[in-house]
Amino acid sequence: MRTNAQKKTKDKKLRIFGVYIRIIDAIKHYDGVQTTYRTLSSTLLLSAFAAIGFLFSSKAAKLPFDKFIGVLFVCVTGLGALTILCVLDLFFQERLLIANFIEAIKLERDNKWLPTIHHDMLHNGIRHSAPNRKVFFYIGCSSCLIIFAGASLIYLFYSASLSLIILISLLIVFFIIFYSYFLLKITGRFDSLIKKILIKKNQNE
Repeated sequence: MRTNAQKKTKDKKLRIFGVYIRIIDAIKHYDGVQTTYRTLSSTLLLSAFAAIGFLFSSKAAKLPFDKFIGVLFVCVTGLGALTILCVLDLFFQERLLIANFIEAIKLERDNKWLPTIHHDMLHNGIRHSAPNRKVFFYIGCSSCLIIFAGASLIYLFYSASLSLIILISLLIVFFIIFYSYFLLKITGRFDSLIKKILIKKNQNE
């Protein structure tokens, strides 16, 4: 016959396991949200290409503005939308995912009977390069739009001096490098983000 102590221990384990399962579900949820953001980004990039293709089609011949100005507008607007999606994905959603990941690791550390899934993922280096690995997707998409926007600018100023064309080309290269650095800076490595969050938690405690 079970004693009260054994029953309380079992109930406690059930509650801890329930919390652990909820954390795993939350991690899956945020990972799914991030996948949705990247799907939206791909759709946005393809839509921008479709809009550029329309501007150069015969149907757009009677538009009241230069088609290269239209291309510039499409690219700048698309770049702004991509940046917003990137920040939502790799800054907000990634940190929510990491916060749940940390709680799962703490539960695994404090309760040896739990499976060490998240502990093994962290120490085996499976997630160490994330979200840096993800950010290259956004860098690639954004670079395409920046190059198209730069090509439009070069065409618009094609009749100007050669020095101005060279300056615009250098500015395009500089902007791609600066933009890529900005995206990498706001994301960081998975393990370093975990350390920062843990340090802040310890300081608050």
